[in-house]
Amino acid sequence: MYNKFIIAFLLLLIHTKVFSKEISIALKDDVHNSFKIAYSLYILTDSNATIQFQEAQASNQFKLHQKSIAPNLGFTSANYWFKFIITNTQTKQHRVLEFAYPFFNQLDVYIPNMSGQYKKIAVGDHLPFEARPIIHKNFLFDLNFESGETKIVYAYLHCNGEATSFPVKVWTQDDYLRNNYDEQLALGIYYGIILFVFFFSAFLWFIVKERYQLYYFLYIIGVAIFQFSLDGFAFEYFWPHSIWFANHIIPLSGSFTIMALILFVVSLLKTKIHTPIIHKILITLLYIDVLFFVMSFFANPYYCIALMGLNFIAVPINILILASAIILYQRGIATGKYFLVAFSLLIIGILAALFKNFGILPRVFLTEYSIQIGSAIELIMLSLALAENVKLLKAEKEEAQLLLFEELKEKSKLQEVANIELEKKVKERTAEIQFQKALIEEKNKDITASINYALRIQEAILPPYEELKSSFGEYFVLYKPRDIISGDFYWFSKRDDILFIAAADCTGHGVPGALMSMLGNSFLNEIVNEYNIYNPAKILDLLRAKVIKTLRQKETNTKDGMDISICAINTKLREINYAGAFNPVYITTDAEINEASNFDVYTNELIPDKVLKIIPADRFPIGIVEDQNNDMFTNKKYHYKAGDCLYLFSDGLADQFGGLNGKKYRTKQLKDLLLKLAKHDMEYQHLSIAEDFEKWKGTHEQVDDILMVGIKLT
Repeated sequence: MYNKFIIAFLLLLIHTKVFSKEISIALKDDVHNSFKIAYSLYILTDSNATIQFQEAQASNQFKLHQKSIAPNLGFTSANYWFKFIITNTQTKQHRVLEFAYPFFNQLDVYIPNMSGQYKKIAVGDHLPFEARPIIHKNFLFDLNFESGETKIVYAYLHCNGEATSFPVKVWTQDDYLRNNYDEQLALGIYYGIILFVFFFSAFLWFIVKERYQLYYFLYIIGVAIFQFSLDGFAFEYFWPHSIWFANHIIPLSGSFTIMALILFVVSLLKTKIHTPIIHKILITLLYIDVLFFVMSFFANPYYCIALMGLNFIAVPINILILASAIILYQRGIATGKYFLVAFSLLIIGILAALFKNFGILPRVFLTEYSIQIGSAIELIMLSLALAENVKLLKAEKEEAQLLLFEELKEKSKLQEVANIELEKKVKERTAEIQFQKALIEEKNKDITASINYALRIQEAILPPYEELKSSFGEYFVLYKPRDIISGDFYWFSKRDDILFIAAADCTGHGVPGALMSMLGNSFLNEIVNEYNIYNPAKILDLLRAKVIKTLRQKETNTKDGMDISICAINTKLREINYAGAFNPVYITTDAEINEASNFDVYTNELIPDKVLKIIPADRFPIGIVEDQNNDMFTNKKYHYKAGDCLYLFSDGLADQFGGLNGKKYRTKQLKDLLLKLAKHDMEYQHLSIAEDFEKWKGTHEQVDDILMVGIKLT
């Protein structure tokens, strides 16, 4: 126990002797007694991060900095212990301790209290911003001194590869507030310049809409974020809770700014044309910068490599841009002079900052704010360059407009001559067209007159109204040729007690269809009235043979013919014999329970008292058909009741396009309409069917001839 006491006493004696030789800073009772702790700062390098606080207290390895400027450690990954001694020789005082470097990754500060007990206060970018004892971009601490009190303050700095210095100041409150005010004023002016240039470039981008304007706009954003982070404000105001951003934003924003700068320069100065060698080097450095940008997202060693790499490529890039500006200036390109001034001053500012980071230049106002000063002047000059470029673009536009105006004047003269010549030719051509038009109108008039005469002939061969009226009583004929004359026709004959009625649809319409209809009408008269053939199937067989023979279809391979339905109505027996080529007939009759039928029956639940029976046709036409030349038509027999309605028709009505969607009328719609009208007289049915057709057709063209014959059976 005695030996331990002796050893402790000797250590205390040694420490007292060392302490007695160490330099102490004396506080004076003066509101302006502020000072930098540089000359009297002690430094101990802890390369292996093994020295604990108690060991640092007892260590005699501290070396006196003994310089009037703050220690500049450069790019380092070592750790350092610092200590300084302050003695209050006056009355009780309060001071502010400031570590004026906002990028410390981790700083542990040990300040003794009145009883000499040390309290560790950890600050730095590894902690959220609000963890600082005093909310400020730099690291501030309160120092309270009693009269005659001496404080030994220790600080342990953890470095992670970035450029680091250790500026320490002790302020009176008055001096600190004044200095802070001056600093805020200077930075306010600087950021005011950036804000002005930001809106100015946005305005120019809105007006010019050139790609280089966008690059410059991004460059300004990059500069603003980089400088705001460099001054410590970004961590305080933008991401106070994001430690990752606080530690990575400098290389991220720096590399982004360089990217935007290179793209802006090569775009505006057209380096690919004016300085191709410099252009290739700048593009290569751009790719390297992109690599540094990606590396900035990762932890050490990539972060440190990116940080150091950006410092090394910044100067060559600016020198290359300066070289391009000199070449353009020598060639008389206006924007070159602005770039020349801008990057000359910026390079000076960057060099000053680099020399400061590597410990070559001291940390004074000009070196601390050299990049801000240089970049502020650079941004102003680049904005002037853009304004000059806009001016040049305007001049070029006005010159181009003048040339265009002269060209238009020349073209106008040529156009005037051409118009005179064209007008002459137009008059000649118009006269020729009018002559041809007169000939065509005359020929058209003759053709129309001939067709109208043919209409009278066609109407003459159709069954007369009186004959049909006397034979059927109630009936209607809906007959609407698509052209003046029709390819559809209806035929009637009365032989003894049998009434023959037919509705036919010949191939084609207009003149060809009308010729075929007259041929069919003539053949039916011949077959029934001269040959006395009354069987509908045999009538169609013979009609088919006559058409094939007359048109020489076997020799000429023509396919003209007709679809037809023919009924032989025996009024005494109330029996209908029917045969048809493609065209069926419909019969509407009263619905009867348990009635058996040999034919298809169509019903509509909305009209329960009526049904529509469909007597089908054979599926080949009147005319030649491959593999069906020997087919014979068949008879269908139907016994009707008084009041039943018989309908013969062509396909023109069902095929008509119309309605809201331009679709076909369809047979289903026709069946529903006939069932709906079955209880009405034939005149009403005629008007209703015609009205429904016109309503459906609307503005659409009629696509085919329309024919429907309706008979009320008695």
